[in-house]
Amino acid sequence: MTDNLPQTPATSDLSPSKRSAGRKTKYNDRIAEQICLYVARNMSLREISRQPGMPHWDTLKIWMLQHPELRQTIEAIRWLNGTEFIAEAMECYAEVETNSEDFPAQLALAKARAATLLGAARLMELRKPPRQILENEDDI
Repeated sequence: MTDNLPQTPATSDLSPSKRSAGRKTKYNDRIAEQICLYVARNMSLREISRQPGMPHWDTLKIWMLQHPELRQTIEAIRWLNGTEFIAEAMECYAEVETNSEDFPAQLALAKARAATLLGAARLMELRKPPRQILENEDDI
């Protein structure tokens, strides 16, 4: 999927660089879609900016301000990812074998994993679904 993208990360337009400045990455639907696919894999914007062919982290933040559809799509994907964290937290306990000799250790590990996932979901503020999710509820 990334074969048709440039294979070197872009440099920032906002800070001086020792090497010659590259061309500014222009926003387009192809790159926006790839950004959204990376977000769906739970990548942060900083991690996305390190991928080949992706714009600098500063550029990504500016694009989120300049292109509300990109920002809203990323918010919706992150909301969906957060709901998955909750489901995964519940699955942590299903993997614990109650008749096992190391049941206490397995249970402690499951609790720690579940707490981490629930903490991540809590940070995503899942109280109110994004607009795109609410709009699609009417279609069901």
